[in-house]
Amino acid sequence: MRLCKNCQKRIPESKRGTAEYCSGACKTEYYRKKNGMSAPAFLDFSKPMEVSNPQRNALTTAQANEHKILQAEIANLQALFNDALTKYTQYDRVLLEYEATGQLPQQYCVFIQKVKKPKTPSTYPPVKPSLIYNPFPEMKYAEKWEYGYRKDEKGKSKFQKWINEEKTNEEKEKLRAKYEKNEAENLEILKVYNEKLRVYEAEQAAVREYEENQRLVKSDKGYFLGVKQLQEKREQLKIQLERYTSEITWKKEIIQDNYSEIIEKEAEGKVESTPIRKLSGKDIANMTFKSYKFIPEWKELLGEPSKPFVGMIYGDAKAGKSYFAMRLAQYLTMFGDVAYFAVEEGLSATTQQKIKATEADDIFLEQAEKIEDVIEALQSGSYAFAFIDSVSALNMSAEDFKVLTDKFPKVSFLVILHTTKSNDFAGEKRWKHDVQMILQVTKLGLRTTKIECTGRFGVGEKTIEY
Repeated sequence: MRLCKNCQKRIPESKRGTAEYCSGACKTEYYRKKNGMSAPAFLDFSKPMEVSNPQRNALTTAQANEHKILQAEIANLQALFNDALTKYTQYDRVLLEYEATGQLPQQYCVFIQKVKKPKTPSTYPPVKPSLIYNPFPEMKYAEKWEYGYRKDEKGKSKFQKWINEEKTNEEKEKLRAKYEKNEAENLEILKVYNEKLRVYEAEQAAVREYEENQRLVKSDKGYFLGVKQLQEKREQLKIQLERYTSEITWKKEIIQDNYSEIIEKEAEGKVESTPIRKLSGKDIANMTFKSYKFIPEWKELLGEPSKPFVGMIYGDAKAGKSYFAMRLAQYLTMFGDVAYFAVEEGLSATTQQKIKATEADDIFLEQAEKIEDVIEALQSGSYAFAFIDSVSALNMSAEDFKVLTDKFPKVSFLVILHTTKSNDFAGEKRWKHDVQMILQVTKLGLRTTKIECTGRFGVGEKTIEY
Protein backbone atom coordinates (compact mmCIF):
# COMPACT_ATOMS: atom_id res chain seq x y z
CA MET A 1 0.00 0.00 0.00
CA ARG A 2 1.40 3.39 -1.02
CA LEU A 3 1.18 6.29 1.44
CA CYS A 4 1.36 10.03 0.70
CA LYS A 5 4.69 11.62 1.72
CA ASN A 6 2.85 14.63 3.14
CA CYS A 7 -0.31 13.48 4.93
CA GLN A 8 0.46 9.73 5.20
CA LYS A 9 -2.94 8.85 3.74
CA ARG A 10 -3.41 6.10 1.19
CA ILE A 11 -2.66 7.06 -2.43
CA PRO A 12 -5.59 6.09 -4.70
CA GLU A 13 -4.96 3.14 -7.01
CA SER A 14 -6.11 5.27 -9.95
CA LYS A 15 -2.91 7.35 -9.71
CA ARG A 16 0.16 6.20 -11.60
CA GLY A 17 2.51 3.78 -9.88
CA THR A 18 5.27 6.35 -9.34
CA ALA A 19 2.98 8.88 -7.61
CA GLU A 20 4.29 9.95 -4.16
CA TYR A 21 1.41 12.22 -3.14
CA CYS A 22 -2.34 11.69 -2.87
CA SER A 23 -3.11 15.08 -4.45
CA GLY A 24 -1.53 18.15 -5.99
CA ALA A 25 -2.34 20.12 -2.81
CA CYS A 26 -0.29 17.68 -0.72
CA LYS A 27 2.61 17.91 -3.16
CA THR A 28 2.60 21.72 -2.87
CA GLU A 29 2.28 21.61 0.93
CA TYR A 30 5.19 19.14 1.21
CA TYR A 31 7.36 21.39 -0.98
CA ARG A 32 6.54 24.39 1.28
CA LYS A 33 7.41 22.46 4.45
CA LYS A 34 10.66 21.16 2.94
CA ASN A 35 11.79 24.67 1.96
CA GLY A 36 10.48 26.45 5.07
CA MET A 37 7.87 28.43 3.14
CA SER A 38 4.66 29.60 4.86
CA ALA A 39 1.29 28.91 3.29
CA PRO A 40 -0.97 31.83 2.21
CA ALA A 41 -3.24 33.16 4.95
CA PHE A 42 -6.42 32.35 3.02
CA LEU A 43 -5.81 28.59 3.45
CA ASP A 44 -6.57 28.87 7.19
CA PHE A 45 -10.34 28.91 7.78
CA SER A 46 -12.24 29.38 11.04
CA LYS A 47 -14.53 26.39 11.54
CA PRO A 48 -18.13 26.93 12.64
CA MET A 49 -18.91 26.28 16.29
CA GLU A 50 -20.33 22.87 17.32
CA VAL A 51 -23.78 23.42 18.84
CA SER A 52 -26.50 21.21 20.27
CA ASN A 53 -30.12 21.12 19.13
CA PRO A 54 -31.36 22.94 22.29
CA GLN A 55 -28.86 25.71 21.60
CA ARG A 56 -30.01 25.85 17.99
CA ASN A 57 -33.65 26.05 19.12
CA ALA A 58 -32.79 28.95 21.46
CA LEU A 59 -32.20 31.26 18.50
CA THR A 60 -34.76 33.97 17.83
CA THR A 61 -36.83 33.72 14.66
CA ALA A 62 -34.85 36.55 13.08
CA GLN A 63 -31.53 34.86 13.97
CA ALA A 64 -32.68 31.48 12.62
CA ASN A 65 -33.79 33.03 9.31
CA GLU A 66 -30.58 35.01 9.06
CA HIS A 67 -28.54 31.86 9.73
CA LYS A 68 -30.27 30.02 6.88
CA ILE A 69 -29.40 32.85 4.49
CA LEU A 70 -25.81 33.06 5.78
CA GLN A 71 -25.30 29.29 5.53
CA ALA A 72 -26.55 29.26 1.93
CA GLU A 73 -24.20 32.15 1.07
CA ILE A 74 -21.29 30.40 2.84
CA ALA A 75 -21.94 27.19 0.87
CA ASN A 76 -21.95 29.12 -2.41
CA LEU A 77 -18.77 31.02 -1.51
CA GLN A 78 -17.11 27.79 -0.36
CA ALA A 79 -17.79 26.17 -3.74
CA LEU A 80 -16.29 29.16 -5.55
CA PHE A 81 -13.36 29.11 -3.12
CA ASN A 82 -12.69 25.39 -3.77
CA ASP A 83 -12.71 25.88 -7.56
CA ALA A 84 -10.32 28.84 -7.32
CA LEU A 85 -8.10 27.00 -4.82
CA THR A 86 -7.74 24.01 -7.17
CA LYS A 87 -6.49 26.26 -9.96
CA TYR A 88 -4.28 28.27 -7.59
CA THR A 89 -2.65 25.09 -6.25
CA GLN A 90 -2.03 23.82 -9.77
CA TYR A 91 -0.39 27.05 -10.97
CA ASP A 92 1.56 27.45 -7.72
CA ARG A 93 2.98 23.92 -7.96
CA VAL A 94 4.10 24.44 -11.56
CA LEU A 95 5.84 27.73 -10.67
CA LEU A 96 7.55 26.18 -7.64
CA GLU A 97 8.83 23.32 -9.80
CA TYR A 98 10.06 25.83 -12.39
CA GLU A 99 12.03 27.70 -9.69
CA ALA A 100 13.63 24.42 -8.59
CA THR A 101 14.34 22.82 -12.00
CA GLY A 102 14.25 25.67 -14.52
CA GLN A 103 11.90 23.57 -16.65
CA LEU A 104 8.31 24.44 -17.56
CA PRO A 105 5.81 21.78 -18.70
CA GLN A 106 5.07 22.01 -22.40
CA GLN A 107 1.36 22.85 -21.93
CA TYR A 108 2.27 26.05 -20.06
CA CYS A 109 4.84 27.32 -22.55
CA VAL A 110 3.85 30.38 -24.58
CA PHE A 111 5.81 30.74 -27.81
CA ILE A 112 6.24 33.98 -29.69
CA GLN A 113 5.62 33.80 -33.40
CA LYS A 114 8.19 35.30 -35.71
CA VAL A 115 6.97 38.58 -37.11
CA LYS A 116 7.93 40.54 -40.17
CA LYS A 117 10.61 43.14 -39.54
CA PRO A 118 9.04 46.60 -39.44
CA LYS A 119 10.20 49.41 -41.70
CA THR A 120 13.06 51.58 -40.47
CA PRO A 121 11.58 54.31 -38.27
CA SER A 122 12.31 57.98 -38.36
CA THR A 123 15.65 58.79 -36.78
CA TYR A 124 14.49 61.84 -34.87
CA PRO A 125 11.14 62.68 -33.30
CA PRO A 126 9.15 65.50 -34.93
CA VAL A 127 10.01 69.00 -33.78
CA LYS A 128 7.39 70.62 -31.64
CA PRO A 129 6.02 73.64 -33.56
CA SER A 130 5.97 77.19 -32.25
CA LEU A 131 2.41 78.46 -32.05
CA ILE A 132 1.06 81.89 -32.79
CA TYR A 133 1.07 83.99 -29.64
CA ASN A 134 -2.61 84.68 -29.31
CA PRO A 135 -3.93 86.23 -26.07
CA PHE A 136 -7.60 87.06 -26.00
CA PRO A 137 -7.90 90.71 -27.13
CA GLU A 138 -8.88 93.36 -24.61
CA MET A 139 -12.21 94.74 -25.72
CA LYS A 140 -11.50 98.25 -24.35
CA TYR A 141 -9.20 98.84 -27.35
CA ALA A 142 -12.18 98.29 -29.66
CA GLU A 143 -14.05 101.34 -28.35
CA LYS A 144 -14.73 104.00 -31.01
CA TRP A 145 -15.40 107.51 -29.80
CA GLU A 146 -17.42 110.34 -31.38
CA TYR A 147 -16.82 114.03 -30.67
CA GLY A 148 -19.20 117.00 -31.03
CA TYR A 149 -21.70 119.29 -29.35
CA ARG A 150 -24.44 117.63 -27.33
CA LYS A 151 -26.89 118.91 -24.78
CA ASP A 152 -26.06 118.04 -21.21
CA GLU A 153 -28.56 117.20 -18.42
CA LYS A 154 -29.28 120.94 -17.96
CA GLY A 155 -30.15 121.38 -21.65
CA LYS A 156 -27.06 123.40 -22.54
CA SER A 157 -25.02 122.53 -25.65
CA LYS A 158 -21.56 121.41 -24.69
CA PHE A 159 -18.58 119.90 -26.58
CA GLN A 160 -18.51 116.19 -25.52
CA LYS A 161 -17.25 112.73 -26.53
CA TRP A 162 -19.26 109.51 -26.51
CA ILE A 163 -18.89 105.89 -27.60
CA ASN A 164 -20.22 104.99 -31.03
CA GLU A 165 -21.93 101.69 -30.21
CA GLU A 166 -22.27 100.52 -33.82
CA LYS A 167 -18.61 101.04 -34.77
CA THR A 168 -17.44 99.64 -31.39
CA ASN A 169 -19.42 96.43 -31.94
CA GLU A 170 -17.98 96.06 -35.45
CA GLU A 171 -14.44 96.45 -34.08
CA LYS A 172 -15.12 93.88 -31.35
CA GLU A 173 -16.34 91.38 -33.93
CA LYS A 174 -13.15 91.91 -35.98
CA LEU A 175 -10.95 91.27 -32.93
CA ARG A 176 -12.91 88.13 -32.00
CA ALA A 177 -12.73 86.84 -35.59
CA LYS A 178 -8.97 87.35 -35.67
CA TYR A 179 -8.57 85.57 -32.33
CA GLU A 180 -10.69 82.59 -33.45
CA LYS A 181 -8.77 82.36 -36.75
CA ASN A 182 -5.45 82.21 -34.89
CA GLU A 183 -6.84 79.61 -32.51
CA ALA A 184 -8.01 77.45 -35.42
CA GLU A 185 -4.57 77.70 -37.07
CA ASN A 186 -2.88 76.69 -33.80
CA LEU A 187 -5.17 73.67 -33.42
CA GLU A 188 -4.42 72.55 -36.97
CA ILE A 189 -0.66 72.87 -36.38
CA LEU A 190 -0.94 70.83 -33.16
CA LYS A 191 -3.08 68.21 -34.88
CA VAL A 192 -0.42 67.66 -37.57
CA TYR A 193 2.33 67.54 -34.94
CA ASN A 194 0.46 65.04 -32.73
CA GLU A 195 -0.18 62.73 -35.69
CA LYS A 196 3.53 62.77 -36.63
CA LEU A 197 4.45 62.07 -33.00
CA ARG A 198 1.97 59.17 -32.82
CA VAL A 199 3.41 57.60 -35.98
CA TYR A 200 6.97 58.05 -34.68
CA GLU A 201 6.17 56.42 -31.30
CA ALA A 202 4.30 53.55 -32.98
CA GLU A 203 7.28 52.87 -35.27
CA GLN A 204 9.69 52.91 -32.32
CA ALA A 205 7.43 50.56 -30.30
CA ALA A 206 7.18 48.15 -33.25
CA VAL A 207 10.97 47.99 -33.53
CA ARG A 208 11.40 47.39 -29.78
CA GLU A 209 8.76 44.65 -29.83
CA TYR A 210 10.41 43.01 -32.85
CA GLU A 211 13.86 43.06 -31.22
CA GLU A 212 12.47 41.61 -27.96
CA ASN A 213 10.61 38.91 -29.87
CA GLN A 214 13.74 38.01 -31.84
CA ARG A 215 15.67 37.63 -28.58
CA LEU A 216 12.99 35.44 -27.00
CA VAL A 217 12.41 33.32 -30.10
CA LYS A 218 16.09 32.36 -30.16
CA SER A 219 16.70 31.64 -26.48
CA ASP A 220 13.48 31.44 -24.44
CA LYS A 221 11.83 28.11 -25.39
CA GLY A 222 8.46 29.64 -24.45
CA TYR A 223 9.33 29.88 -20.74
CA PHE A 224 9.40 33.66 -20.25
CA LEU A 225 5.84 34.43 -21.32
CA GLY A 226 4.58 31.13 -19.92
CA VAL A 227 5.86 31.90 -16.44
CA LYS A 228 4.66 35.49 -16.66
CA GLN A 229 1.18 34.34 -17.64
CA LEU A 230 1.07 31.80 -14.80
CA GLN A 231 2.19 34.41 -12.27
CA GLU A 232 -0.56 36.80 -13.37
CA LYS A 233 -3.21 34.08 -13.14
CA ARG A 234 -1.95 32.99 -9.73
CA GLU A 235 -2.03 36.58 -8.42
CA GLN A 236 -5.61 37.07 -9.68
CA LEU A 237 -6.68 33.82 -8.01
CA LYS A 238 -4.96 34.85 -4.77
CA ILE A 239 -6.98 38.08 -4.67
CA GLN A 240 -10.18 36.10 -5.30
CA LEU A 241 -9.34 33.58 -2.56
CA GLU A 242 -8.58 36.32 -0.02
CA ARG A 243 -11.92 37.97 -0.82
CA TYR A 244 -13.81 34.70 -0.48
CA THR A 245 -11.99 33.98 2.80
CA SER A 246 -12.85 37.34 4.37
CA GLU A 247 -16.53 37.06 3.34
CA ILE A 248 -16.85 33.49 4.63
CA THR A 249 -15.04 34.34 7.88
CA TRP A 250 -17.22 37.26 8.91
CA LYS A 251 -20.41 35.36 7.99
CA LYS A 252 -19.25 32.48 10.22
CA GLU A 253 -18.37 34.92 13.00
CA ILE A 254 -21.93 36.26 13.02
CA ILE A 255 -23.27 32.72 13.49
CA GLN A 256 -20.67 31.90 16.15
CA ASP A 257 -21.35 35.08 18.12
CA ASN A 258 -25.06 34.27 18.36
CA TYR A 259 -24.34 30.77 19.68
CA SER A 260 -21.62 32.08 22.03
CA GLU A 261 -24.16 34.23 23.86
CA ILE A 262 -26.51 31.26 24.32
CA ILE A 263 -23.69 29.01 25.56
CA GLU A 264 -22.52 31.71 27.98
CA LYS A 265 -26.01 31.99 29.46
CA GLU A 266 -26.10 28.21 29.95
CA ALA A 267 -22.72 28.25 31.70
CA GLU A 268 -23.48 31.17 34.02
CA GLY A 269 -24.95 29.07 36.80
CA LYS A 270 -22.55 26.15 36.38
CA VAL A 271 -19.15 27.83 36.80
CA GLU A 272 -18.22 29.51 40.05
CA SER A 273 -16.63 32.91 39.69
CA THR A 274 -12.87 32.92 40.22
CA PRO A 275 -11.32 35.54 42.53
CA ILE A 276 -10.12 38.66 40.77
CA ARG A 277 -6.36 39.01 40.71
CA LYS A 278 -4.06 41.80 39.68
CA LEU A 279 -3.61 42.00 35.91
CA SER A 280 -0.44 43.07 34.18
CA GLY A 281 -0.35 45.07 30.97
CA LYS A 282 0.67 41.88 29.16
CA ASP A 283 -2.39 40.05 30.55
CA ILE A 284 -4.69 42.77 29.26
CA ALA A 285 -2.93 42.88 25.87
CA ASN A 286 -3.56 39.14 25.44
CA MET A 287 -7.23 39.31 26.45
CA THR A 288 -9.99 39.05 23.84
CA PHE A 289 -13.18 41.08 24.19
CA LYS A 290 -16.44 40.21 22.49
CA SER A 291 -17.78 42.61 19.90
CA TYR A 292 -20.56 42.66 17.33
CA LYS A 293 -19.49 41.61 13.82
CA PHE A 294 -21.59 43.91 11.64
CA ILE A 295 -21.93 43.63 7.87
CA PRO A 296 -19.91 46.28 5.94
CA GLU A 297 -22.96 48.54 5.50
CA TRP A 298 -23.21 49.04 9.29
CA LYS A 299 -19.56 48.44 10.17
CA GLU A 300 -18.49 51.49 8.12
CA LEU A 301 -20.77 53.65 10.29
CA LEU A 302 -20.59 52.05 13.76
CA GLY A 303 -17.38 50.01 13.70
CA GLU A 304 -17.44 46.86 15.87
CA PRO A 305 -19.14 47.86 19.18
CA SER A 306 -18.38 45.85 22.30
CA LYS A 307 -20.95 43.65 24.01
CA PRO A 308 -22.83 45.47 25.44
CA PHE A 309 -22.54 49.09 24.27
CA VAL A 310 -24.24 52.42 25.06
CA GLY A 311 -24.96 55.13 22.49
CA MET A 312 -26.97 58.29 21.93
CA ILE A 313 -28.76 59.70 18.85
CA TYR A 314 -29.59 63.37 18.48
CA GLY A 315 -30.54 65.77 15.69
CA ASP A 316 -32.98 68.39 14.45
CA ALA A 317 -36.73 67.93 14.75
CA LYS A 318 -38.16 65.95 11.79
CA ALA A 319 -34.65 65.00 10.69
CA GLY A 320 -35.46 61.27 10.70
CA LYS A 321 -34.02 60.17 14.07
CA SER A 322 -36.80 57.64 14.72
CA TYR A 323 -36.64 56.25 11.17
CA PHE A 324 -32.91 55.68 11.50
CA ALA A 325 -33.27 54.22 15.01
CA MET A 326 -35.93 51.74 13.86
CA ARG A 327 -33.85 50.69 10.85
CA LEU A 328 -30.87 50.04 13.13
CA ALA A 329 -33.10 48.27 15.67
CA GLN A 330 -34.40 45.92 12.97
CA TYR A 331 -30.85 45.02 11.93
CA LEU A 332 -29.86 44.35 15.56
CA THR A 333 -32.68 41.78 15.91
CA MET A 334 -30.37 39.25 14.27
CA PHE A 335 -28.16 39.47 17.39
CA GLY A 336 -30.96 39.34 19.98
CA ASP A 337 -34.40 40.66 20.96
CA VAL A 338 -34.83 44.43 20.71
CA ALA A 339 -37.14 46.53 22.91
CA TYR A 340 -38.17 49.86 21.34
CA PHE A 341 -39.70 52.27 23.89
CA ALA A 342 -41.82 54.68 21.83
CA VAL A 343 -42.23 57.21 24.64
CA GLU A 344 -43.16 60.21 22.48
CA GLU A 345 -45.57 58.71 19.95
CA GLY A 346 -46.61 55.49 21.69
CA LEU A 347 -48.92 53.11 19.85
CA SER A 348 -50.08 55.42 17.05
CA ALA A 349 -50.53 55.76 13.29
CA THR A 350 -47.18 57.57 12.94
CA THR A 351 -45.39 54.74 14.77
CA GLN A 352 -47.10 52.24 12.47
CA GLN A 353 -46.00 54.26 9.43
CA LYS A 354 -42.38 54.27 10.62
CA ILE A 355 -42.39 50.52 11.26
CA LYS A 356 -43.72 49.88 7.76
CA ALA A 357 -41.25 52.29 6.15
CA THR A 358 -38.25 50.69 7.90
CA GLU A 359 -39.63 47.10 7.75
CA ALA A 360 -38.99 46.82 11.50
CA ASP A 361 -41.24 43.75 11.83
CA ASP A 362 -39.08 41.92 14.38
CA ILE A 363 -38.66 44.58 17.06
CA PHE A 364 -40.84 44.59 20.21
CA LEU A 365 -42.65 47.88 20.74
CA GLU A 366 -42.83 48.75 24.45
CA GLN A 367 -44.87 51.63 25.87
CA ALA A 368 -43.51 53.68 28.76
CA GLU A 369 -44.55 56.88 30.51
CA LYS A 370 -41.95 56.80 33.31
CA ILE A 371 -38.58 55.21 34.04
CA GLU A 372 -40.21 52.50 36.17
CA ASP A 373 -42.04 51.23 33.06
CA VAL A 374 -38.70 50.77 31.28
CA ILE A 375 -37.24 48.89 34.25
CA GLU A 376 -40.29 46.63 34.48
CA ALA A 377 -40.07 45.71 30.77
CA LEU A 378 -36.34 44.95 30.93
CA GLN A 379 -36.61 42.79 34.07
CA SER A 380 -37.83 39.88 31.94
CA GLY A 381 -34.19 39.42 30.88
CA SER A 382 -35.10 38.57 27.30
CA TYR A 383 -33.89 41.79 25.70
CA ALA A 384 -30.35 42.28 24.37
CA PHE A 385 -31.00 45.85 23.12
CA ALA A 386 -33.17 48.75 24.30
CA PHE A 387 -34.00 51.91 22.32
CA ILE A 388 -35.54 54.82 24.26
CA ASP A 389 -37.31 57.35 22.02
CA SER A 390 -36.82 59.75 23.66
CA VAL A 391 -35.20 60.40 27.05
CA SER A 392 -36.33 64.01 26.78
CA ALA A 393 -39.98 62.89 26.72
CA LEU A 394 -39.29 60.43 29.57
CA ASN A 395 -37.71 63.21 31.69
CA MET A 396 -34.69 60.96 32.21
CA SER A 397 -31.53 62.62 33.49
CA ALA A 398 -27.99 61.44 32.84
CA GLU A 399 -27.85 60.14 36.43
CA ASP A 400 -31.09 58.17 35.92
CA PHE A 401 -29.63 56.65 32.75
CA LYS A 402 -26.43 55.65 34.57
CA VAL A 403 -28.52 53.86 37.21
CA LEU A 404 -30.48 52.09 34.45
CA THR A 405 -27.36 50.84 32.62
CA ASP A 406 -25.84 49.66 35.91
CA LYS A 407 -29.04 47.75 36.71
CA PHE A 408 -29.00 45.97 33.34
CA PRO A 409 -25.29 45.51 32.50
CA LYS A 410 -25.93 42.97 29.71
CA VAL A 411 -28.30 45.20 27.72
CA SER A 412 -27.06 47.55 24.97
CA PHE A 413 -28.81 50.94 25.15
CA LEU A 414 -29.40 53.53 22.43
CA VAL A 415 -31.20 56.70 23.54
CA ILE A 416 -32.62 59.56 21.48
CA LEU A 417 -32.23 63.18 22.61
CA HIS A 418 -33.75 66.41 21.28
CA THR A 419 -31.61 69.35 20.11
CA THR A 420 -31.36 72.96 21.25
CA LYS A 421 -31.39 76.11 19.12
CA SER A 422 -27.58 75.97 18.99
CA ASN A 423 -27.86 72.58 17.22
CA ASP A 424 -26.52 70.70 20.27
CA PHE A 425 -28.34 67.95 22.17
CA ALA A 426 -30.72 68.97 24.94
CA GLY A 427 -29.60 67.91 28.39
CA GLU A 428 -26.55 67.67 30.58
CA LYS A 429 -23.05 67.58 29.06
CA ARG A 430 -22.53 64.39 31.07
CA TRP A 431 -24.45 62.45 28.40
CA LYS A 432 -21.46 62.65 26.08
CA HIS A 433 -19.18 61.12 28.70
CA ASP A 434 -21.54 58.30 29.71
CA VAL A 435 -22.01 56.87 26.20
CA GLN A 436 -19.56 55.07 23.92
CA MET A 437 -20.90 56.31 20.58
CA ILE A 438 -22.61 59.53 19.50
CA LEU A 439 -24.78 59.59 16.37
CA GLN A 440 -25.74 62.98 14.94
CA VAL A 441 -28.65 63.04 12.46
CA THR A 442 -28.82 65.87 9.91
CA LYS A 443 -31.62 66.43 7.40
CA LEU A 444 -30.33 66.77 3.81
CA GLY A 445 -33.54 66.69 1.78
CA LEU A 446 -37.23 65.91 1.93
CA ARG A 447 -36.68 62.23 2.87
CA THR A 448 -32.88 62.05 3.02
CA THR A 449 -30.80 62.03 6.20
CA LYS A 450 -27.07 61.97 6.98
CA ILE A 451 -25.80 60.17 10.09
CA GLU A 452 -22.35 60.91 11.51
CA CYS A 453 -20.92 58.61 14.18
CA THR A 454 -18.11 59.45 16.61
CA GLY A 455 -16.99 57.39 19.57
CA ARG A 456 -14.77 54.65 20.88
CA PHE A 457 -15.45 52.12 18.13
CA GLY A 458 -14.64 54.31 15.14
CA VAL A 459 -15.82 57.23 13.08
CA GLY A 460 -18.19 56.79 10.15
CA GLU A 461 -20.80 58.47 8.00
CA LYS A 462 -23.94 57.17 6.24
CA THR A 463 -26.72 58.67 4.13
CA ILE A 464 -30.15 57.00 4.19
CA GLU A 465 -33.48 57.57 2.50
CA TYR A 466 -36.73 56.83 4.30
